[in-house]
Amino acid sequence: MARTRFRIYPVFLHLTLVALMGLVWGLIYQDRGPDRGGPKVLASGDRLPSLAALRLDGSETTLSFSPNRAETLLLVFTTTCPVCEKNAEAWISLYERFHKEFKILGVAVDDVEAAAEYSARLGLPYPVLVPSDVASFPKDYRVPAVPTTIRLDRGGRVEDVWTGLLTDAQIDDLVSVETASTKDSSGAARPG
Repeated sequence: MARTRFRIYPVFLHLTLVALMGLVWGLIYQDRGPDRGGPKVLASGDRLPSLAALRLDGSETTLSFSPNRAETLLLVFTTTCPVCEKNAEAWISLYERFHKEFKILGVAVDDVEAAAEYSARLGLPYPVLVPSDVASFPKDYRVPAVPTTIRLDRGGRVEDVWTGLLTDAQIDDLVSVETASTKDSSGAARPG
């Protein structure tokens, strides 16, 4: 009888370990993949829902991303993000070069007072809005990280999304797309 007991113990131990490994594997991979509730991010062709927001003076507004006369750049940031502050230099440069071609808006995922102070301190030349529901903004607008630069086409659809510090190549890409869109099919510049 003692021999049977010692044979069952290793089998039971091995089965328990296999079951635990299966449980751990299932927990690790349960939220992976687009069909299993993993994080969804903006992609080219997506439409953004209207944004209920506050201006820096505290007044309410609703931003609709319906078809526009101009392309739109949304510059999403927080006031406590050091990379966002570094990226502000590139955004200011883009604004100075393209504010006539693009509708450019900052979106501060923060409170109005902090956004107003940040905007004044950095001298942001573009309007800044604060989502009315800051807590749900990242999920509702599928922006998992900041800084994020979003370009919407004239039809109100997402054309490009850049997350993190804008590189020179990404800025050149944005510039080349805008340069191409201001020319007609013969290569001559279209009148503004």
